[in-house]
Amino acid sequence: QAASDVSKEVAGGVEYQLIGEYDVNRLNKILTTELAAFSSFPMVYPPASNPVRLYRVLYNTVIPEDSNRPVRVSGLIALPVTKAATLPLLSYQHGTVFSRTEVPSFPEDSMETRLMVARFAGQGYIVIAADYIGKGVSKEWDSWLVKESTAQACLDMLFASQAVFADLKIVPGELFLSGWSQGSFSTSAFLRR
Repeated sequence: QAASDVSKEVAGGVEYQLIGEYDVNRLNKILTTELAAFSSFPMVYPPASNPVRLYRVLYNTVIPEDSNRPVRVSGLIALPVTKAATLPLLSYQHGTVFSRTEVPSFPEDSMETRLMVARFAGQGYIVIAADYIGKGVSKEWDSWLVKESTAQACLDMLFASQAVFADLKIVPGELFLSGWSQGSFSTSAFLRR
């Protein structure tokens, strides 16, 4: 399925847009040759079992450290193409990046995101991921290691995802949280929230 130029608005001012699909061959390429080009650390992953649709999500959040000032931010939903009635849900918090687009909602700019999509969504997990305030489409300053803003962006990404799931008639299962590097800090802050 090709990317769409059209976004759809759903409850709470959430917008989502199909930005592409990774077939099983592309997911397996990510897990092998793309990963090898990115890192010399030897790693072997099981092959992907299903294609994945990628959606960029725009949603509203607030900056708690700035009197809950409202801002518009972005994130990613990676939705496995499968016949399963219920799919487990993974909220993945990304590590430190230095550009605005090396984040989940721009997966072609982020090897970390592609790896998480291939590894988890390729095995049947719905993957959601906030870009954080100051990354992706956000016009704000980078919220690097700003605890409350990070937790709020992740929580509101979860709520935004629920609005998208309702529109797509998807029933997510059990929720899991994970992250690497800055993402482990973000996951801990999100879990406390």
